[in-house]
Amino acid sequence: MKRVLLIGSGGAGKSTLARKMSKQLNITAFHLDKLLWKPNWQMTPKPEQAIIVHNLVRQDSWIIDGNYNGTLDIRVAAADTIVFLDRSRYVSIKFLNVFCSIEVPHVQICKTIARKKLIGSSSSGFGTSQINKKL
Repeated sequence: MKRVLLIGSGGAGKSTLARKMSKQLNITAFHLDKLLWKPNWQMTPKPEQAIIVHNLVRQDSWIIDGNYNGTLDIRVAAADTIVFLDRSRYVSIKFLNVFCSIEVPHVQICKTIARKKLIGSSSSGFGTSQINKKL
């Protein structure tokens, strides 16, 4: 198990599992959310995504978490282990609620907060003062 792909719905625990496996196996974890989102919530263009992922999978060992269908075929072909976190929507939404400490109707704000924590400060459609008050 040297090339591990983690996929599953949002809030299923892909990034958490990637971090834990990285420590346990002493293999670098790569989080596609961190690599493919640019400042001001601009998504990396698909051709550039493919280049980034090709460069990752050329390494001897890795753990990659994230779905991103545009590069899934590249990652699946290169992986020696694929973990699909098949959590129910209820569990995933419950995790997002606990993680963000806000109600289910605000899942979009929750995603913004989660992204800020994951990839650092970035501008979005929400005012940061509103988001910070929720934390």
